Amino acid sequence: MSVTAEQYSYYMAHSDDDRRPNEIAAGVCGFLLATIALTARITSRRVSRARFGLDDWMVCVGMLGVLAYSIGIYISVWNGEGLHIIFVKNEKIFIQVMVCAIVFYAWAVMFTKVSILLYYRRIFSKVVWLNWASMIMGAIVIAYNVALIFVAAFQCVPLSSLWTGKPGTCIDTTPPYVALAIINVITDVAILALPIYPVLKLNMKMKRKIQVLGIFLTGGVTSVCVFGIVRCDALSTMATEDPSWNDCFSGIWSFVEASVGIVAACLPTLGPLFKGANFSLTSRGSSGRYFSAGRRLFSRNRDTFRSNSSAKSLGSSSNGSEEHVRQETDMRVSNISSLTGGYDAEKMDDGLPPSPLPVHMEDRESSHHPEHIV
Repeated sequence: MSVTAEQYSYYMAHSDDDRRPNEIAAGVCGFLLATIALTARITSRRVSRARFGLDDWMVCVGMLGVLAYSIGIYISVWNGEGLHIIFVKNEKIFIQVMVCAIVFYAWAVMFTKVSILLYYRRIFSKVVWLNWASMIMGAIVIAYNVALIFVAAFQCVPLSSLWTGKPGTCIDTTPPYVALAIINVITDVAILALPIYPVLKLNMKMKRKIQVLGIFLTGGVTSVCVFGIVRCDALSTMATEDPSWNDCFSGIWSFVEASVGIVAACLPTLGPLFKGANFSLTSRGSSGRYFSAGRRLFSRNRDTFRSNSSAKSLGSSSNGSEEHVRQETDMRVSNISSLTGGYDAEKMDDGLPPSPLPVHMEDRESSHHPEHIV
């Protein structure tokens, strides 16, 4: 990449400019947060003895994109990204890693969002309109991320003309990158909005509904309102000259957004871990009494579920079927609301103390409807 004498003089006068610490901090913190969240999700599945569903596999595949992106960051830092362009060691490696980073970003975001949509379908499997909306939204997510990969891969034909200097046909990538980033934020908002209405229709107190929605929205709002919008701004204001310096922050925000997306996808699944914490905090030396109460509560809930299943199999009315579907969904969401640390007072109608080991929806349904295990 050629520079003018004036640019060269400017770069030499600002040789101390260095954004590599920012890249290193983003790479380390983002990767660690995503890894911790995914590890906690897997542990939660083992604790609740729930089967590993397609949504879990998708977020694991998305994590591979975050891992590859973080490796690209470290290679870029070693090669001189974060410094002015004249201090880059190998221009070919710089351009190739930059193109790969875009591909890895699209990979991570695509599979993470698909994982969230599949999780919605698992939780609200009986809500027909939400299942269709999730499939349509998933198709849109896949389409625009594939488009992003194509823009990066075919911005020049042949692509090697970017680093060889040979003649090639190239396009200005800023407009499509900004347009796709805006679509990305819009789909984030749409995905966040999908579970709001089904949660508000659940048979639980409004306080608990707000707690559940808070779990769904906390990570997503952070990703959409902060990192996604900041990334759009960084892409739209990015200068074309001195890319090793000017492209630095757009790369940082892209990686942070992908990492936070993993955290947002894992957060609603961590309920069983917090339920275990409730046991240690509430036992207070009376573990035998609380365990007996929890066991009686389990038996009562199990008998209620079996009676509802029997009534449904014998052919209940349409209103009864809708109520049964709502009860199944309520039990699924109860695992999510455990993250708030609260108990459902509505179910404590026999004077029993709160159960330190709340019954997981997975355990209550596994022997009856294994295909609906959360």
